[in-house]
Amino acid sequence: MARFEYIVKNLKRANPRSVRRSVMLRIDGEVLNLGYVLSEDVLVQSLEEPGDYWLLTCGCGEPGCAGLFTPFEVEHLEDGIIHWHVTDPGPERDFYFSRDQAMRELQKAGLIPTPPKPLPPPLPPMENNNDD
Repeated sequence: MARFEYIVKNLKRANPRSVRRSVMLRIDGEVLNLGYVLSEDVLVQSLEEPGDYWLLTCGCGEPGCAGLFTPFEVEHLEDGIIHWHVTDPGPERDFYFSRDQAMRELQKAGLIPTPPKPLPPPLPPMENNNDD
């Protein structure tokens, strides 16, 4: 099974108030968004339900402008495995990775919120030992 990595770096500019993010989506060491813009909201949606998704686009948001004409085909398999069939950008290939591991990566990067920890079980009621 492939390792899903979502890497965010902040790039400082001459103006200290201006920070730009660099985002890299890497699966088993292969950077998928090299030269393309990664649509982060679509990425999250692809982990939530199967379908065809335009994860990569041009800076203007139009995949065709970037020379991409086929969306990622996303399947959700048993045991929490996600399958991406990628045609564009070539070469055609398939990736299989753990949904849980991918979600943890996105949580670490702050792209999706970390679920709250469950509350401890309630304490048993105290017995009243008043002898009236």
